[in-house]
Amino acid sequence: MTRALWIVTPLLILLTLAGCSPAEEPAPEPTPPPQEEPPAAAPEPTRVYFVVGFPTLAEGRFVIALDNPKTIEQARAAITDPDNNPSSVMGILSKEPAPYNPPWSYHLEPSTIELFDTAIEVCDASPEYVEEHLEEACGAFLPDCRWCPWSSQVVGELEDPSGTYDETEAGESE
Repeated sequence: MTRALWIVTPLLILLTLAGCSPAEEPAPEPTPPPQEEPPAAAPEPTRVYFVVGFPTLAEGRFVIALDNPKTIEQARAAITDPDNNPSSVMGILSKEPAPYNPPWSYHLEPSTIELFDTAIEVCDASPEYVEEHLEEACGAFLPDCRWCPWSSQVVGELEDPSGTYDETEAGESE
């Protein structure tokens, strides 16, 4: 029995010094803090498409996309009452085609579009002229890429930007 005490006693001393006792169970692993749900992504802005008319544009159409609710309402008001609401468009030119605006090699950045009554002359140009001189745009021609065609007028809203626009449906007449 003495021999067993000589073996067990040092073991008990070591376990005590190590902070364990033979009767204790090992401490449970700490649980990680609960993971928070990632914040919900902001909803994508609703995009609404409008046809912009130009007296010089013989064929085709120019389409803009709007994602600002205030500008969307202004465009709708311009369609219903163009004499009492700004109906010309201005915005920052993007030198890339947009799928909703064929056959043009450029478009207006949706978040930059505004409606206006008057603007400075340096940003005025027809869609055809912009197309023909696109490489020169954003320099001396259309500084800061701002395009404000004076003769533009929002003439209709498109349900489907890849579809066709019929002026008779909007009550427009030539």
